Amino acid sequence: MKWFYVTGCDTGFGNVVVKLLDDAGHGVFAGCFMAKSLETLKAQGKNIVPLQLDVTNEDSVAAAAKEIASRVGESGLEGVVNNAAILVTPGPVEWKPLDTFRKMYEVNVVGMVAVTKSVLPLIRKARGRIVNVASIAGRMGLPTQPAYCASKYAVEGISEVLRRDMLPWGVTVHIVEPGVFPKTGLYDTFISDFEKLWTIQPAHIKEDYGEPFKDGYTKVLGDVLTIFGTEDTSLVPKAMVEALTSARPKYRYRVGYDSKYLITFLSWLHERWQDILILTEVPGGPKTPLPAAAMADGKKFALARYAGGRGQWTALWVLLFVLWSRGIFRLSPKRIGLAAILGLLKIKIDGPR
Repeated sequence: MKWFYVTGCDTGFGNVVVKLLDDAGHGVFAGCFMAKSLETLKAQGKNIVPLQLDVTNEDSVAAAAKEIASRVGESGLEGVVNNAAILVTPGPVEWKPLDTFRKMYEVNVVGMVAVTKSVLPLIRKARGRIVNVASIAGRMGLPTQPAYCASKYAVEGISEVLRRDMLPWGVTVHIVEPGVFPKTGLYDTFISDFEKLWTIQPAHIKEDYGEPFKDGYTKVLGDVLTIFGTEDTSLVPKAMVEALTSARPKYRYRVGYDSKYLITFLSWLHERWQDILILTEVPGGPKTPLPAAAMADGKKFALARYAGGRGQWTALWVLLFVLWSRGIFRLSPKRIGLAAILGLLKIKIDGPR
């Protein structure tokens, strides 16, 4: 039997992946923060070993690792899924208390590293796998998510380095990048936290931003969860299982419509174009409000200051490809090659982004 270790199993993706692994005949060490979750998980499968785990507490992490080592012995541990994470208090950088940054870093980054280090000798022994759960927030700065984005960018960076560290040991590292999955419980207090954050702002911040900005952003947050969210919460756990058990797993799993397509397309563009698209009011879509004291031409002024780039060329190639693939016009291979060469020359002249 292969044994795996999953953190954050109280609810959401972690809870589901434990069931999937158990159903497939694997043994699972299920790290749970809440004591009441232990008995619930234990009753769900004979090969599930619930462990009390606080990823921010070194003693707790060490005790869980000791229990795992005593059970797997010389066989080692086939894999770990660093799923435990929190998302709290959305809001602009200027609104966010420093404690919010510290709290998310402790759980989402330091906790992930602590858990990984605690079982890394066991994983090296089994030439196993490490699966780190990042996010679309680790690929692009999302409005109102400075602390969460910072923590998930860190997950991406650590995973890149760890992947190279582990190559000589025969250990592989994999990243799962979920988009918005509103039914996982991660967003249960998303909007209420935003409104609570507004109440503790000093008077000058409230005056500069204004109630209409707060109310408008509250609506935007709700619209984003509705419009861009993916309903099928099984997709992410299935990606985790594939990363753990597939003979040829991917390094990166982009899960959800927004992660696979929307953020991927935006990431191809120059930063100036990203800002325009993210902040532009799309008919029928979420409308990003402006702060009360913001200058009428502020956005235009700031965008004009940034140097240009090849983003428009990328957008053009994407548009041409879509039109061509739909049969709206046809290009011969020779013309496609010529267009590609001209694009590369333009990029060479413009220089790197």
